[in-house]
Amino acid sequence: MYKLCAFDLDGTLVDTVHDIAAAANYGLEKMGLPTHPTESYYRFVGNGMQKICERALPEGRKDKTEELMKIYAERYMERCCELSEPYEGVRALLERLGEAGLCLAVVSNKPHEQTVRVVSHYFPGIEFFEVLGASERLPRKPQPEMLLSVIAKGGFLEGETLYIGDSDVDVLFAHAARVPCLGVSWGFRGRGELESAGAEYIVDSAAEIEAIALGLK
Repeated sequence: MYKLCAFDLDGTLVDTVHDIAAAANYGLEKMGLPTHPTESYYRFVGNGMQKICERALPEGRKDKTEELMKIYAERYMERCCELSEPYEGVRALLERLGEAGLCLAVVSNKPHEQTVRVVSHYFPGIEFFEVLGASERLPRKPQPEMLLSVIAKGGFLEGETLYIGDSDVDVLFAHAARVPCLGVSWGFRGRGELESAGAEYIVDSAAEIEAIALGLK
């Protein structure tokens, strides 16, 4: 049985791609640049807001990343909880893990303020030990410092933490922190990427996470 379950946010707990796409496309349109179908943003996410904006810009216009980031950040904070939805069974999973005595955390490459906003909106009443998004204080995933800081804050021992995510970035992040990674197949990247990256577990439902976290599988 693990003592700490740390979760990625986008593509793991919440399907946020529609709000992400809407904010980025709003910025692109405002800048007079071509927009993208929502499906394209499944490949743009994973490495933080700067990379989303950089990837969304056409070749030859990457110098506009900072400008797009500014528009995106403002628009996303205004409208980030309009089109997003928690994945099926996730809230019940978090409730059961908490009732079983596990500590819960969210560790995301989404900017910290955005991470806190989405988590507080979609999971009111869930007690998280830590909700941590990207900031200047610590390097982003896949560098391990964010997860290591959460582990150190709780005084967890080696082997007591499980990280749950949906992409190769999450697997690399967990492994850099010497933590096993549980990959969710319903996320933005799919089973194949998780298998190639070497996730210790891959699941198709929230109920399977509970069994693994509690040492029942």
